[in-house]
Amino acid sequence: MKFLKRLMKKKGVSPVIAVVLMIAVAVAIAVIVYAWASGFTSEKTGAESGEAEQLVLENQRLSSGALEVCIRNALNTSAVLDAEYDDTGSLIASSIGTELTADSVTCVTLTGTYAGGDDCMLVTEQGTQIKFKVKG
Repeated sequence: MKFLKRLMKKKGVSPVIAVVLMIAVAVAIAVIVYAWASGFTSEKTGAESGEAEQLVLENQRLSSGALEVCIRNALNTSAVLDAEYDDTGSLIASSIGTELTADSVTCVTLTGTYAGGDDCMLVTEQGTQIKFKVKG
């Protein structure tokens, strides 16, 4: 009986201190999650940007509707042209398979019929797009 009376007389933590402790714990958890998420996303975006192809259209020559383009591959890894699209976005050729050698310029004759002012897009196997307007 005395035990129950003693137990009933004990007081817990005041409500104000309890709320402050809950807020402090919630903030600490939020900071930990933020630090983990920001490190995770910067790690992922850094890895993807390091692998991106760097292709530059160096020259183009239009002759009787045939278009020859010269593309510089600025990285030390080769790239492979996969598809060719015309100004309407229609696929002209797929699985082209022309290798763009690392650190060099490669010239390719495109299969479509082009005129000056047409838009053209080339796509590599990794999805890098080279968009340009045909000079005529």
